[in-house]
Amino acid sequence: MDAPHHAPDVHALPTPTCRCLPSSHPKRPNCHALRPSPITRQRAAAATTTPTNCEVASSLRFRRFARNKPPPTRAQSAAAASSPGNALRPRPVGRGAVAGDTDKTAAAGLLLVDMAGRPGYVTVPILSVLAAIGYVYYTTVFLAIPAWLGLATAAGVANAAAYTALAAASVATYAVAVTRDPGRVPPAFVPDVEDAEIPIHEIKRKGGDLRYCQKCSHYKPPRAHHCRVCKRCILRMDHHCIWINNCVGHENYKIFLVFVLYAATTSFYSMALLIGGAVHSAPKDEQSVKDSPRTSIIICGVILCPLALALGILLGWHIYLISHNKTTIEYHEGVRAMWLAEKAGNLYHHPYDLGVYHNIVSVLGPNILCWLCPVSRNIGNGIRFRTSYDIPLSAPPFKKEEHLSMS
Repeated sequence: MDAPHHAPDVHALPTPTCRCLPSSHPKRPNCHALRPSPITRQRAAAATTTPTNCEVASSLRFRRFARNKPPPTRAQSAAAASSPGNALRPRPVGRGAVAGDTDKTAAAGLLLVDMAGRPGYVTVPILSVLAAIGYVYYTTVFLAIPAWLGLATAAGVANAAAYTALAAASVATYAVAVTRDPGRVPPAFVPDVEDAEIPIHEIKRKGGDLRYCQKCSHYKPPRAHHCRVCKRCILRMDHHCIWINNCVGHENYKIFLVFVLYAATTSFYSMALLIGGAVHSAPKDEQSVKDSPRTSIIICGVILCPLALALGILLGWHIYLISHNKTTIEYHEGVRAMWLAEKAGNLYHHPYDLGVYHNIVSVLGPNILCWLCPVSRNIGNGIRFRTSYDIPLSAPPFKKEEHLSMS
């Protein structure tokens, strides 16, 4: 007769040793890694080789340092990145994931995370945008222009061709904004505080530590933030846009700005054509009321009016941001920083403001002829950004301009 099965004694489990927090840390006794999960209790009886939660937490935090320990130098960072052990370190697969599962399950978990954070998937907002573009284009080209100018005239053909070109540019830039990756943080990135060429480092408000993402388990480069929708850190993150199902970051900020410019221009152009078509398509008798496209033109104009207004406001907002070399997140953070500085009797200056021209060049590129080109990219790698502290304070204005253009 088989012996009755008993649940494993929790007290008989070996006491894990926490290595994810220093011994002097006040939260070490309450570390979540010291509390074995129910799955860990069940697997302890089977004598598996699954690592303890503390070992996993320690490996996931291999780049977390105590406050009294200085960050690594550039040589140490390169050595740590090139070591073969880093490729075998487990990475988090989301909240609630249990480390130590089979390789197939772990690979599936990583695949799900990558799929969830990858841009370019067609969603309901994307389909709504494409449907709106198609509806407005059809009403403008095939109803408003014929009612006002006529497609058989030179003016009608010219306006139809110009509007078609703007609509095609809007659709093309929208597709690129949806599919282009906003910028990923390199896995081996570690800030080097000993680099003399980097005068400032972004730190946390509380404690003064270097910015570290606990969810991605790596340091955050300057101006990078974690997106809860994409589930990863984005380089120079501006915001997450549901209408493109993607974050707006370092790699696709320019294409997003060009798309908003084309879309706003197309919307206002369409409004002018719709107003002209509605005025010149007024029915003259009861028989022509049924054949008049005026009702459809008016409905399209009512739908397009708030859309054009919103796009115009959005375009003006981002023109203001790039003229000051700010992101939407940095603008709101700057408001608080300015308030705290004034409260302390100090002055606040945005560190990435290099002047209007150099701010625009940093986003749209050095070639003015390619500023509105959707295929050209902005400058920089998204990890290091030039600041106003790179300019010598004692240099005269013309020397500062020369320093900016040469660097």
